[in-house]
Amino acid sequence: MTKSGRAYSLVQVVREIPLPTIAFDLESRRILAANDRALHAFSWSLEKLQKMEVADLWQTQDVPAAISSIAMVTSGDVESYQAIRHLRGGDHAHAEVTIRIRKITLGDENFGLLSFEVNQMPGDEVPNSTSLTIALIVTDHQWIIEHISSDIESIVGEPPHAFIGTPLLDWIKPTEVARFASTIGRIVAHGGGGTVQTVMQSRSGSLHPIWTLVIPLSDQSPPRLGVVLTGCPTVGAELSFEIDRQLSRCVEVVADLGDLNLRVVSANLSTRQLEILAELLQGHRVKEIADKFFLSQSTVRNHLTDIFKKVGVHSQTELLAKFVAPLSAGSESEFA
Repeated sequence: MTKSGRAYSLVQVVREIPLPTIAFDLESRRILAANDRALHAFSWSLEKLQKMEVADLWQTQDVPAAISSIAMVTSGDVESYQAIRHLRGGDHAHAEVTIRIRKITLGDENFGLLSFEVNQMPGDEVPNSTSLTIALIVTDHQWIIEHISSDIESIVGEPPHAFIGTPLLDWIKPTEVARFASTIGRIVAHGGGGTVQTVMQSRSGSLHPIWTLVIPLSDQSPPRLGVVLTGCPTVGAELSFEIDRQLSRCVEVVADLGDLNLRVVSANLSTRQLEILAELLQGHRVKEIADKFFLSQSTVRNHLTDIFKKVGVHSQTELLAKFVAPLSAGSESEFA
């Protein structure tokens, strides 16, 4: 690919990503392109950016971790990496943003993509355009599985109760365990989250290539882990932005899961139902939940009815009482 062709392709790639995004050279870390969302959100000029390296965007304390995370993506240890970082310069000198770094291939060359997720105004979220089956897992400090969503059965072919109380690594293909565990160690050391390709193995021996987004949930060593995963038909396929985005949208839910009462384990809740439950426990109402997930209010209410049945309650007040302090008398608001 010619230099002009490469530049045009990079511009096209970043232009189509619905988040502020820049493209950069993986070796020199020099910034090569940026979409209008990035230029507008952070009051940058393209001319100024193209004279900078990626490390120039961060406050000093974040630079070593940012460079190390780029190295992980460059080496292929992780397919993508995300973390909270602090921007420097411009009108957002102290902006705290979630970054996502991943590698793309154009022709025979590799480049880095750096996307920024800033606090969004209501209605600014991008709806899911691809239907993926996503499962959620939470482990204890020894990486024993405590929580798991029912969607795991359609990905690995095993019911959720088969996973509870078993080591996470027992479900990884034996030849993949060392690499997977080592990569998790590097992710934990950098304090962010990383998307890793691996292969899960069912009790029958069948193999299931997957993408896993692994997030440390505590500061202990080893930490509790939150894992968001989805099936991938071809292990060597490039991680698309859409898959990365949909895995990332579940990070907040899997973190909330780590704080839920363990009785939710036996409730056999789906990933969507866990998302709705987490929102409900934070005090959000049906309309807010529907707007966040681009669902109708009747769909949210139907999910809540199913949650009631699975958890074994008859009202929203009883549901909340299983996980948080009971509502005060007269404050019940069914499906409000």
